[in-house]
Amino acid sequence: MRRLIQIRRLMQMVCVLVICVVVGGWLRGEPAATVASVPMFDPQLKMPPEISSLVQRSCVDCHSEATRWPWYARVPPASWMVQRDVENARKAMNLSRWSELTRGMAIGALTAACSDVELKRMPMEKYLLLHPGARMDAKEVQQFCAWTRLESAGLRKQAATTANKPR
Repeated sequence: MRRLIQIRRLMQMVCVLVICVVVGGWLRGEPAATVASVPMFDPQLKMPPEISSLVQRSCVDCHSEATRWPWYARVPPASWMVQRDVENARKAMNLSRWSELTRGMAIGALTAACSDVELKRMPMEKYLLLHPGARMDAKEVQQFCAWTRLESAGLRKQAATTANKPR
């Protein structure tokens, strides 16, 4: 009987702790770093409509400031992991702040993005578990990489033109 009372008290304490964590997560609201005045895509980033649509579906939740925070992003410990992943993604490439990159950084980001998509590192597998629509098929990967190469070539051409101008 005494053991049953101890187990019951322990279960009550665990339930109270879980409720506090969940309520605390909901009260925190959406994770920080969402800026309403920043666009999904920086105007300097040129994308044809089919690439824009693909990137919106597969990339912007992490790689822009137009993140759509899912319900679990408000519940610890998932909220901590989601927040960390989004912060790291924005550091690697933030489509909302593209114009803040140097040409070299932009070329590097485009090259890395194509490589990550081809090697199936992006979108991340844990993201795809809850967002299967973000998965890119082989044709979409090919289109995305063709666009990144075209955009990189344009940036290289701009750099060469700027370097060859007399001072």
